[in-house]
Amino acid sequence: MALVRLVIDGKRVVADSSKTILEVVREQGLGDIPTLCHDKRLEPYGSCFVCVVKVKGARTLVPSCATKVTEGMVVETSSKEVKEARKAALELLLSNHYADCIGPCRLACPASVDIQGYLALAALGRHHDAVRLIKEKNPLPSVCGRVCTRPCEVKGCRRNILDEPVGIDWVKRYVTDLAYGDGKAYQPQRTTPNGKKVAVIGAGPAGLSCAYYLALRGYAVDIYEAMPEPGGMLRYGIPAYRLPKDVLDLEVKQILDLGVTLKTNQALGRDFTLFNLKQKGYDAVFLGVGAWASSKMRVPGEEAEGVLSGIEFLRNFGLGHPLSLHGTVLVVGGGNTAIDCARTALRCGASEVRIVYRRTRAEMPANAAEIHDAEEEGVKFDFLTAPTRVIAEENRVVALECQRMVLGEPDRSGRRSPKPVPGSEFQIKCAFIISAIGQVTRLAGLDDLPPTEKLELTRNQTLAVDERTGQTSVEWLFAGGDVVTGAATAIEGIASGRKAAYAIDQYLTSGVARPEPQEFFSRKDVFRKVTREDLKTEVPSKRQQMPMLAASERVKGFAEVELGLAHEQALAEAMRCMECGCEALFNCDLRRYATEYGVDITRFLGEAKSYKIDRTHPLIELDQNKCIACGRCVRMCAEVVGVAAFGYVNRGFDTQVRPALGGSLLETDCVVCGLCVDTCPTGAIAERLPLSKPGPWLTERVPSVCPYCGVGCTIDYQVHGDLLVTVSSGRGEGFHCRKGRFGYEYVQAEDRLAKATVRSGNELKEVGVKEALSLAASRLRGYDPAEVAVFVGERLTNEEAYLAQKIARLGLHTHNIAPFASLMNPDRPEVVSTGTYNDLASSQATLVVNSVLNEEHFTTDLMLKRALRQGGKLVYVHPETNTFARFAHVFLKCKPGTEGLVVLAIAREAGANLPDGLADLDADRVSSLADVPKEGIREASRLLPKVIVFNRDFGGQRADPRLFKLAADALGARLLAMRARANGQGVVDMGCHPAYFPGYRPVLDPAVVEAMEREWRGPLVGCKGQDILSGLKARRFRAVILIGEDPLGSPAVPQELKEGLLAADFRMVFDLFETETTRAAHVVLPMSAPAETSGTYTNSERRVQALKRAVPPVAGMETFERLLGLGSYLGLAYKLDYRGPEDIFEEIRRVAPIYRTVHVDSPEALGCSDVGALDLAPGVPDLGTFAPALPPPDTLEMRFERRFEAMMAEARARLSQGYPRA
Repeated sequence: MALVRLVIDGKRVVADSSKTILEVVREQGLGDIPTLCHDKRLEPYGSCFVCVVKVKGARTLVPSCATKVTEGMVVETSSKEVKEARKAALELLLSNHYADCIGPCRLACPASVDIQGYLALAALGRHHDAVRLIKEKNPLPSVCGRVCTRPCEVKGCRRNILDEPVGIDWVKRYVTDLAYGDGKAYQPQRTTPNGKKVAVIGAGPAGLSCAYYLALRGYAVDIYEAMPEPGGMLRYGIPAYRLPKDVLDLEVKQILDLGVTLKTNQALGRDFTLFNLKQKGYDAVFLGVGAWASSKMRVPGEEAEGVLSGIEFLRNFGLGHPLSLHGTVLVVGGGNTAIDCARTALRCGASEVRIVYRRTRAEMPANAAEIHDAEEEGVKFDFLTAPTRVIAEENRVVALECQRMVLGEPDRSGRRSPKPVPGSEFQIKCAFIISAIGQVTRLAGLDDLPPTEKLELTRNQTLAVDERTGQTSVEWLFAGGDVVTGAATAIEGIASGRKAAYAIDQYLTSGVARPEPQEFFSRKDVFRKVTREDLKTEVPSKRQQMPMLAASERVKGFAEVELGLAHEQALAEAMRCMECGCEALFNCDLRRYATEYGVDITRFLGEAKSYKIDRTHPLIELDQNKCIACGRCVRMCAEVVGVAAFGYVNRGFDTQVRPALGGSLLETDCVVCGLCVDTCPTGAIAERLPLSKPGPWLTERVPSVCPYCGVGCTIDYQVHGDLLVTVSSGRGEGFHCRKGRFGYEYVQAEDRLAKATVRSGNELKEVGVKEALSLAASRLRGYDPAEVAVFVGERLTNEEAYLAQKIARLGLHTHNIAPFASLMNPDRPEVVSTGTYNDLASSQATLVVNSVLNEEHFTTDLMLKRALRQGGKLVYVHPETNTFARFAHVFLKCKPGTEGLVVLAIAREAGANLPDGLADLDADRVSSLADVPKEGIREASRLLPKVIVFNRDFGGQRADPRLFKLAADALGARLLAMRARANGQGVVDMGCHPAYFPGYRPVLDPAVVEAMEREWRGPLVGCKGQDILSGLKARRFRAVILIGEDPLGSPAVPQELKEGLLAADFRMVFDLFETETTRAAHVVLPMSAPAETSGTYTNSERRVQALKRAVPPVAGMETFERLLGLGSYLGLAYKLDYRGPEDIFEEIRRVAPIYRTVHVDSPEALGCSDVGALDLAPGVPDLGTFAPALPPPDTLEMRFERRFEAMMAEARARLSQGYPRA
């Protein structure tokens, strides 16, 4: 490694000359250079031009991902020139990016609520998570679910193109009612109090929202409200039949429960002024008073008795002072207030209510549903009618003179302007007139500010503010809601309050009122009008109907008229969402950089090409509209995986990245590893999530380990709340196979076991866990220890396996504990890996034997291919020609079972010294024994393999694995003994073997037994055991415990072993699902899935890796807790005193010498168990062959393979039948 000195952004740096500028900047924490074509798993490419930097002396900007550092180099990574170039590159990429980042429903929502996200959660039945997501932007979801004007539906929902909009508000109401009704309402945690105070004037939507978000940030908030109770127009302007006051009270209480103080009957200008508040020590003030005054009709006679203000009419009713009405009531206006007045008037005794409106029904600003409901209740409408004069007798209204209107040209609101029809005047007799044509704000208490602080107003006499922050001309005063905009909607007030809260926090922490960050969102409608062809589906779906009180019942009182959707209706309505927004919203690098660099998409805007989305593959979706032709998927598949399922189609501006030959991914050699999904920076290649609605949601990354084979690939569980959304590649190499990437559906499967059951006659009945454990313990105590056997699955964590063997030996006094797989296939625990994956990835010559590596251990195969790309050579010994053989430089096809002889012959020909009795195994002799060309053996020996890889769970006729160990030792090579199951190595390390305590300490060694008794504080001398395999065959076991094993359901398990299990008097089973083995059990306990479990695995290279619980266990407890419960009922409570898996692992360190120095999750040698502390005599290897090996029983893998094959078969059948590719 040659070191060079250079300067990056003025800092002197010493770096490895083999590194690129991008790598050096990232590794040394010098900043974040954006890139869209770079992936650490790929060679530099430099196609996107987003990572450019300036190098002194270079004629042009250079791509940092492809430019290596040199001595004396001077680099600028963030100059104005560099930033402008990056911005231009991004704008060019986006100029043909025909895609929606978020749905138009969210764009239409003033509060920018994540509608697509919460509808998806609602569809999945996760109402608490849905409410949590809504409250990120709106603290009054139940209120808004009843009274919102629904711009998301009216203006935003693209179902309007096809049929009817999604009932977004109805679903919002459903999830909040459900969440609040079960007593577990979501209440966010506020941060630590910061010692600063803010006054909020007005407890309406804007004020409540501002108070909520300030309280969450740690501010002490006092709300000053002029009315007797909080809510503003929500309480005093919206009737109870639309918004029950207990619903409002509940959500207000949730805000006050955050520590917000409410001071009622405190009016600005009467009880205090703005400057008073500042003098009281408030650091900032938010002004959110509503529009409480009605606009005048401006017609003669409107001062007559019986002419009422709509706002005052509703406010008096809200205060408990309803007006008794009679006769005909006319309501003038066409907005929601007019509709509310009309429907309230009906309930207050009016014999007839008519709405007088100067335009047509189509122009009414009121919500269409409210108009419909009013009509159902008997309200009549006089359209194209405008008042001209109030007619009174003795100063009491008796009629309203009106004039007919016609519609002219549209005005500023977009509605056609009404024009009077000359000579069309007429009268409508009435007893009352309610004017509901508009509202205005009256400001008081604003004129006592110091001369240096002048509060500016608009020409409409509202407060002038910065529209992004709500800051007024007085820097400590912020405002929002009607006092700024004039009369507006509740959701607009809520949005303004939240935005102001953010700005206030910025002002009080940094001295500058900054707005909420503005994110970039790509939109299809920027390019052209969206049509039916752009929709995800063109299949109509009928909108659910809101259950309502009968109209005849409604007008009798103020009971809520909308009864709420039923469960099935809410799910069906949520499913109608067409998911217009991108699933890669939260992990799209293109959008992230577009936001960071403030791109202007219109700069290079031209004609965008649009493509049908390819959904022919059951797991992977291809959206060419989002592709930026970075080439990462092409190179990942070709260079890393070696398949080349993707390629470039067409040339120039028409270039597309598509499956080879432009067909479906199903028609390629794709191995469905999902690495293309993970490398795509834009979501053009995306996973089809196994959820009825896929979100998207912002997820939390929980690092863990793949639960399938023993390679130990690191993965990240992506979690939203307690929902496992997906799995992605983790730290380290970033590799995974299809099982690791897509095989997580089982975690949230509906057929997971969730309850304990016990046998009652021929049936299993549900019982409590304690009852099941108590019954099991009482039965197990009655058997001779030699007649008890415990079988542990090789996916148990180290901690679970350790507990299982400890309980077996200390509680049941038996040594009969082992994985079922070890009974079916001979195992040699003394043969363990001596090498690591790093040895493999850098090996100049590798020998693979007894393995089809690309199928059995896919990511190990990728590491080997890396070595081959760097010039390494491969020797492959196998009895069959297969897909892996084509990568070998020397392929030695041998007789089944002679692989060990061939490997020893290679070592012998390489000059290695073999033990007595094996020295004559040269090429000449082995050639005839194994039917292998002698020249092939000699050619392999000349390559001098330095790493030997074999599958110890190989499914063919096996050689004794000690032969491979001998060959490795003789060659001075590293040995990688691959395991088929995630913790196959760790389970045996933990002592799940009849002959060994943890760490391979012999059970027959008195000194070891004495040491274990001291550690475990209990007797072990009386432990009994027998040969488990012969015991099963002879049906000598009377009680068996199976933990994560389903031998009865495996076709590979010999019948005589199944009969041995069925002959037992008592069977206790722990499992994730109902299986053949659980169906034959007497006691069944549900297990936790790996994603629900904390602990460690030991992979095939002996590296100890941490599993972190990502989601709560379906059954409520982790498996180790179930085992502790069993141990407790067996009388071991004080001997199993662990607070969690960490305590168990610390005990493992003490009792197992090979684990004493392990550093969990370390990528270095210290992360592996200490093979030097393994003291096992290898014995004399068997030169003959074992019987054909059988694949061990594995419910999880069989479940995935069945599901995968069924999905692929169905997809191929649909494709062959001409199913559309989109």
